[in-house]
Amino acid sequence: MNRRLTGKICLCAAALFFCISTNLFAGDEKTKTIKKNGKEFTEYTVADGESLYGVSRKTGVSQEDIIKFNNKAKDGVKKGQKLLIPLHPTVTKNNTEDSVEFIIHNVAPKETMYSISKQYNVTQATIAQYNPTVEMGLKAGQALKIPKFNDKKKAALAAKKATSTLKHPYSVEHIVMPKETMYGISRQYGVKQEDILDMNPELADGLKIGMTIRIPAKPLTTSSADFKKPSNEHKTTPVTDSAKVTSISTVNEIEKKQNAKTKSLNISVLLPLMLDEPDGTINKFIEFYEGILMATKELKNKGYRVTISVYDTQKSEFGVQSVLNNNPAIAKSDYIIGPAYANQVNAVTKYGNEKKIPVIIPFTNKVTGTSNNKYIYQFNGKEGALFTDAAEKCVSEFKGKNVLVVDFNNNIEDEGSEFAKYLETVATRKNGAPYKRIKFNQSTWSSVKNTLSDSKENVIVLATEEKDLVKDPLSQISAWNNEGLKVSVLGYESWSNELFTAPETYYYSQFKVLNDKRFYGYNTQFNQHFGHPKTRTPRFDLIGRDIMMSLSGETEGIQSNIKWQGKDNGGKHNGGCYLIKISEGKKKLVK
Repeated sequence: MNRRLTGKICLCAAALFFCISTNLFAGDEKTKTIKKNGKEFTEYTVADGESLYGVSRKTGVSQEDIIKFNNKAKDGVKKGQKLLIPLHPTVTKNNTEDSVEFIIHNVAPKETMYSISKQYNVTQATIAQYNPTVEMGLKAGQALKIPKFNDKKKAALAAKKATSTLKHPYSVEHIVMPKETMYGISRQYGVKQEDILDMNPELADGLKIGMTIRIPAKPLTTSSADFKKPSNEHKTTPVTDSAKVTSISTVNEIEKKQNAKTKSLNISVLLPLMLDEPDGTINKFIEFYEGILMATKELKNKGYRVTISVYDTQKSEFGVQSVLNNNPAIAKSDYIIGPAYANQVNAVTKYGNEKKIPVIIPFTNKVTGTSNNKYIYQFNGKEGALFTDAAEKCVSEFKGKNVLVVDFNNNIEDEGSEFAKYLETVATRKNGAPYKRIKFNQSTWSSVKNTLSDSKENVIVLATEEKDLVKDPLSQISAWNNEGLKVSVLGYESWSNELFTAPETYYYSQFKVLNDKRFYGYNTQFNQHFGHPKTRTPRFDLIGRDIMMSLSGETEGIQSNIKWQGKDNGGKHNGGCYLIKISEGKKKLVK
């Protein structure tokens, strides 16, 4: 069964992705009456998933009164918490006009708001005022409170009040983060909780992580002086030429959307959340989505209106095809992010091509059909995808140094040997002469040493990514450094621990070293909202964050430098990378 996370953004509190509606009126809690400071209270035990608002609705006691006698409740309530509920709460007197009798109407199959309003001679707005959940649609068997007015004047006043409430404007949208409460949000924006609840009927079931709720531009029941309106300093700056995504092609499909200068993003995210059969593989995808949520908050601060819809594709071809077939709303997306697995890619890229929607594939690099589908965008490109950017950075960094390419006589071609050839081509074009090249074997090490310079830094390019082949050469290079020569090595990420063997080693990577102020600022916020991430190098949350932010023209992410490259009528791959230098056991980014 496919499940869609609906609303603007819905995130599971239990699995961080799937919203479960909780019936606030279910269960029979054991209560007892106690006396404290001369007042009578009922001790109430909070049920699983119950909110402060839900307790208030259930007990008939205002949230303010509950907080008054339960100070910790201002930070929210949790399962099993004991609350003192006053038996004689503060009573607010109503005007005679506001005293209303109700008729309970059970919704019949195929019945509409229009037909019900005509049956009882009240407006639809009046029904919605007393039954906030109808904004999410009517359901057969649903019980509605229908106000019964004694005269037309009262009915007219009620209709006017209901209509003005429903049409009240708003200018701020707030994404609910973990541990946030209605009390805290109302304090943050300087509005009453009741005003937020009036504008967000779905909050009757409590706050849920990831929800987007509407905050009134000014309080409905307080003066506008109590509310500080948001400034315009975060308005989106139109995308300029200097902010566009660097690309070998002219203008790609993502750039076209950016050039439209729209502040609206409608994103469909396809991930294997395994909601029906949970397993241990979903953690990295959860973190990926958490990164998308972090980016969404940034984008909204820049003036964007962002809609995220998440679909559980499971891991099979059938799972993703079922999602595409049963969710027509995906066709209205500006972008599709996903899927995760190679066996699901063809169905989604074909769909994107038919609907003219760019499909950003975040993980797998096993993608076919890119030659004639310009809507494919591979974040993780195939072997060689980083060569152009990496070679340019290496040639620039090695300028003025003595560079030597050591080729291995193993007749095996891998990414290392291919990159060495490409690097020489770029060096010849940039410098007017190729690097020196030597065929390696044990007997030629003396000739390698003879090519080294005593007066400037030497860089040896070991033309293989096979770490077993480079162990002996790296030991020899370390010995030369001990003799007073300055010799660095250009290696490859696949060498892993061997990268730390030589005194100084360069390598290129799709992912940045995470040690700058920008990362630390993001990381602090992420930890506050979601806790410490489990993924390391690369961080999956940062992959999600950087991909999302690139859709606004921000190509230099926190972890990735996204540069879409490819032919005009074909798919694109991310060719952005970093040159990293290891010195004294520490990694640093080469500017």
